[in-house]
Amino acid sequence: MLAALDAFAREGWQEATYEQIASAAGLTRGAVHHHFKSKTDLLQEALEFGWLAYSERLLAHLERTSSAPNDSATSSPITSPC
Repeated sequence: MLAALDAFAREGWQEATYEQIASAAGLTRGAVHHHFKSKTDLLQEALEFGWLAYSERLLAHLERTSSAPNDSATSSPITSPC
């Protein structure tokens, strides 16, 4: 998924190819195409993967900062009141 996200970000969705993605992931084009019948399917799965990874990191950050004392050294704009 990271190879797909990288290719889409670097090349754009229309220009990124199965070959580029497969090569970056250490796979064959056929292996990628076996799991993802279209670039649209691959993009959708890659974006979901990226969103889930981001969400997990954000939740972990929020858990760490919410248990820390609320002072300027540990305060975060995400968790600080406006």
